[in-house]
Amino acid sequence: MKFLAAYILRGQKEAVIVTAISALLSLIFFPLSYISAAAVGLVTLHVGARQGLAIAAISAAVMAVLGFFLVGSYLPAMAYLLLLWLPLWWIAGRLRRDRVLSLSLLQSAAFGVLMIAGFYLVLEDPTAWWRIVLDESFRIIFQDVSEINDTELNQVVEQIAKLMTGMMAVAFLVHLLGSLFLARWWQAALHNPGGFGREFRDVRLGRVVAGITLGLLIVSLIMGGTVLTDLLLVMGLLFMLQGIALVHGLVHNLKAHQGWLIGQYVLLTVAMPQTVMTLALAGLVDNWFNFRGFWPLKNSVNGSDKDQD
Repeated sequence: MKFLAAYILRGQKEAVIVTAISALLSLIFFPLSYISAAAVGLVTLHVGARQGLAIAAISAAVMAVLGFFLVGSYLPAMAYLLLLWLPLWWIAGRLRRDRVLSLSLLQSAAFGVLMIAGFYLVLEDPTAWWRIVLDESFRIIFQDVSEINDTELNQVVEQIAKLMTGMMAVAFLVHLLGSLFLARWWQAALHNPGGFGREFRDVRLGRVVAGITLGLLIVSLIMGGTVLTDLLLVMGLLFMLQGIALVHGLVHNLKAHQGWLIGQYVLLTVAMPQTVMTLALAGLVDNWFNFRGFWPLKNSVNGSDKDQD
């Protein structure tokens, strides 16, 4: 991965090759889309916003031409440009200027809110639309499963339909932030080893954001509302990331065994709902209690981190 990052920064041609080709191949193997977007982010972070925008535009043109001949459509190129590369370019540009990863998380949330707003502007009732889409899909998937009756299927569809708009926004933000983190990690690996780790361990969204989120939660519990649920799903993702940063920070400060981090990610895989909620709650509460401040780095002078890992 470090070699790939160095290749991307070798020049405009190399960056375009990685961005466009990995985007095309991601139509077959989706995880490659993270590399494609991260390439745009890396150029933006390391070289500048103008160069990053040029890489995104040229890559979109290249992908449009190749896509037209290979799959008969240029629409995938436009989708990548508008939904992945340009949002990441904007956030990476702000991160290059501000150098605060916590702000990048909040800026990404703005794109999630825009996506939710787009659903409600385009669709009169997003839940009803999702209900139709899911009902058709589930009936195809479970058509040979005799144990599931229509009543049970309708209940499952109804529950999921209420969450789908928010879940789509969360999936979008996972890709956006995952690509940004990869780009920042690449940059640090090449020019500031350990830098991304220090930035991530310091992630805190702040009491104001935590207070607003708590307010949304209380109003949602009292009044209900699908829009509020969608917004809470987006904010829940951000606080979950702060919770992960909290665990990384405590393990680092206490010089604890790396098995704690491995256990965290194993739980995220095998017990996702419970682990996500626990991490999000820990991240939310951390904004008032600053748990990482309770246990400063061991073997440090005045609490300063001498270990540059």
